[in-house]
Amino acid sequence: MTAKCFPWIVCLLVTAMLSAGCESGKNKQEVVQRWASARAGVQASLAAERFKLGNLDDARKAVDEAIKLDPLNADYHILSARIYIERNQLEAADQELAVARKLAPRKPEPDYLSGIIYQRWQKANLALEYYTKASEKAPGELAYLMAKAEMLVQLNRDLEAQQLLEGKLTYFEYSGPMRDLLGTIYMQQGKKTEGLAMLHQASVLAADDLTIREHLARACFSDAQYRDCQQQIDLLLKDASMQKRSDLYLLKGECLLHLDQFLEARSAVEKSLDLNASSVAALLSMTKIAVRLNDLDRAQISIRRALAIEPDNAQVYLSSGYVHMRLDRLPEALAAFEKAASLDPQDPVAVCMIGLVHEKMGRPDLALQWYGKALQLQPNDSLAKALISRSK
Repeated sequence: MTAKCFPWIVCLLVTAMLSAGCESGKNKQEVVQRWASARAGVQASLAAERFKLGNLDDARKAVDEAIKLDPLNADYHILSARIYIERNQLEAADQELAVARKLAPRKPEPDYLSGIIYQRWQKANLALEYYTKASEKAPGELAYLMAKAEMLVQLNRDLEAQQLLEGKLTYFEYSGPMRDLLGTIYMQQGKKTEGLAMLHQASVLAADDLTIREHLARACFSDAQYRDCQQQIDLLLKDASMQKRSDLYLLKGECLLHLDQFLEARSAVEKSLDLNASSVAALLSMTKIAVRLNDLDRAQISIRRALAIEPDNAQVYLSSGYVHMRLDRLPEALAAFEKAASLDPQDPVAVCMIGLVHEKMGRPDLALQWYGKALQLQPNDSLAKALISRSK
């Protein structure tokens, strides 16, 4: 090799070495980046696991580390927002979701979680907007659809919620919660036949969902289907968590009272009172049962207990008047009914009962005046009409 060739060869070698050095730098950067992403994934998995276990402090540390290693991953910001929401740190969660939306604008979950945040902030219209966006981005996600429908109901837009759910019944044909919500809407609209049918479907599709079964039981009661209501309550009370619910035993007692099973009704209401001795509703139910069993001493005891708890409850005075009438204590009955009417001036029942006491005391003209007052309050009141008709 001649000396003249040497500088040229050296130049080629230097160029090759520089190129190799640059390529090596790029590879090193890629390796570092991949390594950081892998570490971020591990931290995010750890954060998700700890979040599920309720270990929010460690979950927060892990997800913060994941974001530090890979700040452009939208899923990590979403997980961070979930942890913030769980700790009720809603402002921080809202900021994380705004970042996630910028990084992944097509993802529906940030919109859904923002809906939850704005719902907690009692900004229902904004919550509905976010739920709508989430549902539009993922129309096959039931949770987003349900959130939108429930928000429409909260905004008193029941018809829109109904139409939304009806349009998706075929798509989500096996969804018990969807039929539960639609059945509840029907019941609120007074469509009891449709509501009960839908709630029955819901309870079949989600047989283990106790909330759905309770909705069905209460719907049966509102439609005077007391036997069906009792059966549903008995199924609920097989679950240990439901056996501490005083209101369920009270509802069962009311069903049995309507079915003229007075002893069984008393037993159920006694259980309700064992669980909640200060329940005025249970004490009033016990009063009705005691009257039907002609146990007027027990009825008076229940009234006294109820008055001690709620001395300004119109229904307690109304029940007290009934008991006094059964005991032929007409002045005391009149005073009780007058007190009930003063506490609830729009109740035609109390007004009718005042008239009835006057009738029993030999004051028919005065009785008719009170019956007329009841009709002024409620022109279609069946009790007032019956009493007037009988008096003529």
